[in-house]
Amino acid sequence: MGYTARTYNAEKTPDWSRTAYILETLGILISPAFMAASMYMLFGRLIRLCDGDQRSFIKAKWLTAIFVTGDVLSLLVQAVGGGEVISTDPDTIRRGEKIIDAGLLVQIASFGTFITSALVFHWRILKHPTDASTNPAHPWQKHLITLYITSCLIFGRCIFRAASYLQGYGGQIAKSEVLFYIFDATFVWIVTVIFNIIHPSEVRALLIGKGRIFWKGRLEQIDFQPYHIDDEIPLHRRDRKARH
Repeated sequence: MGYTARTYNAEKTPDWSRTAYILETLGILISPAFMAASMYMLFGRLIRLCDGDQRSFIKAKWLTAIFVTGDVLSLLVQAVGGGEVISTDPDTIRRGEKIIDAGLLVQIASFGTFITSALVFHWRILKHPTDASTNPAHPWQKHLITLYITSCLIFGRCIFRAASYLQGYGGQIAKSEVLFYIFDATFVWIVTVIFNIIHPSEVRALLIGKGRIFWKGRLEQIDFQPYHIDDEIPLHRRDRKARH
């Protein structure tokens, strides 16, 4: 929606539409916050899949709530700032830019803490593995590495946008469409593509014992009891219903 509005306004230059500008500003600015929330939820599920609560310095039941709260706060602050920058008053625009920067800095701090917690968890569970983490049917490392890549892309995008608003609309970053499409549009697009290829729903399917997973290079529909740490039978050897 944001890029559709941006394209529409570009074609209407210099008779820009205020409504399209609002949609462009808010749609492009805040959309990655929703991606971040999905990443936090995925990490919490990975901890539960590995039975790794003791390996994380933030418990899984609190992790999503803590980081999503920070994400919502960032989202609200950016939305307020976005509402300010669409004004025609220069002072209001400058105030809006500062508010947006504050929201982006909250997101950067939240993401930095999130990445750190993921790294600590990864290091601890490799050093002291659980039975669940060594189960070959649990592809937790694949999804954790996916989180590293996507988190770095969103993190880089947030830094780029913060630098852009710090420079203001007259800065070199704001004047460069190439930089915008590389460090904002392309980064977010890559994250979307990655999550469509390595879909987070696989982790949920393993947790609840029902859904689609990749097993030995093919997509299978599973339907069995979810894995518990006290179970002696490995998950991948249980009876399952597969559709090829």
